[in-house]
Amino acid sequence: MIAAILAGGKSTRFGQGIDKCLYPIYGKPMIMFVYSKLVKSKQFMDLYIVTSWEKAEHFSSLGLKVFIDNFLLGPLPAIYQILKMFKSVFVIGCDTPLIEVTSIERFCSLCLDSADACIPMWRTSRYLEPLFAVYRDALLKTLEMCFYSGEYSIAKCLKDRASVQYIDAENVFRFPYKEVFNVNTIEDLNKLYDVGYDELV
Repeated sequence: MIAAILAGGKSTRFGQGIDKCLYPIYGKPMIMFVYSKLVKSKQFMDLYIVTSWEKAEHFSSLGLKVFIDNFLLGPLPAIYQILKMFKSVFVIGCDTPLIEVTSIERFCSLCLDSADACIPMWRTSRYLEPLFAVYRDALLKTLEMCFYSGEYSIAKCLKDRASVQYIDAENVFRFPYKEVFNVNTIEDLNKLYDVGYDELV
């Protein structure tokens, strides 16, 4: 299995005229906190940054392997493209720097090989975490159908169309909710700093 960090978004809510994935946190681009956790997990044969041609050079300069998203229409088309190249992919966003190695390891160990997708679901809200999930190439036809029909919601696309293993999110994350905290705005970034450096490393 490979790992793919999605980093093709325009970061419009973040502002500052910079890609949030590259925004420095304690002197290190935010994406590198996520990348380092994936490397430490030793679960993956290879790691790729899924991004645009425009931003590819920035990530390459950090020594990261790049996979080009030719559509730039959100996560579903990005996952569709990378599954055309790889049989099984663990997908994560670039903006969750508090994710823990143990949670990645636990989640991957719970995923069944027989499932087309493996996605955490929160017990109370039934909300999914589609950007901390495993997807397999058996989904290609389903994703293609959704993509070309204009359905870009991963949850809606997979519902009743695929064999999805939903895993209790509370049993996946060592620190539920905190680990999947997304940095989408400067306000979110300030909350992240309140957590402290030790939590990031």
